[in-house]
Amino acid sequence: MFTSAPSKFRYRSVKPIHLLTEIDDNNNDDELLYWDDAIDKYFDRPDHPNFHLITYPNYFRDYTIQFKQSSQNSNLFYCRDRKNRIIVQRKTPILLRFTTYKIEDGEPFFFQHLIMKIPVRSEQELLGEFETYKDRFQTMFPTRYNQVTESLRKNYIEQRNCISESYKSILTTLLHNFQNQDLSDLMFNQFLSLKKHCPQHRLPILTNSRYRTIQNLLYTI
Repeated sequence: MFTSAPSKFRYRSVKPIHLLTEIDDNNNDDELLYWDDAIDKYFDRPDHPNFHLITYPNYFRDYTIQFKQSSQNSNLFYCRDRKNRIIVQRKTPILLRFTTYKIEDGEPFFFQHLIMKIPVRSEQELLGEFETYKDRFQTMFPTRYNQVTESLRKNYIEQRNCISESYKSILTTLLHNFQNQDLSDLMFNQFLSLKKHCPQHRLPILTNSRYRTIQNLLYTI
């Protein structure tokens, strides 16, 4: 399973202690504490022309990473990436699997769609002049953005109608049992039966400032 989310949403593997002790105490780069994941390795791909316009999924579909040159692959194209890893062309492309994100997930959803289509060397390059991945996705793929937000609105209306029907059902039950039970106890028990309604699915259609605020709250608390 390949990762496809921004760095602050990805799980990282910490390097062993004997490697961490070799890091300069004056170096404040937190990235040195972790092993590179698939996206890091994609960003550090070779500077050879074959890799200038290759996308993230195509890179791992068509190439594999080795630490020693194998004689079995001597006839295949290979070169070294920016961290001196050996990149070897696969004999046969492989089928990749990625984490599935929904539009309700916010930034990971938009990041995934962008990195699958745009060849870049860093997250900042993928972000471009925009403040969020949502903004860039909306600008580059307006039709697709309108489709997903319209689907989101329809789902919201359906959920709202479902809650309305549940509320009507509760009122009907209350009126029917009003003479047999204490009203306050009956209302308390009925409302407990309702599932908590979380408005997270509305994140992508909020204003930009509110969208960024809620994203920060969701993933930092």
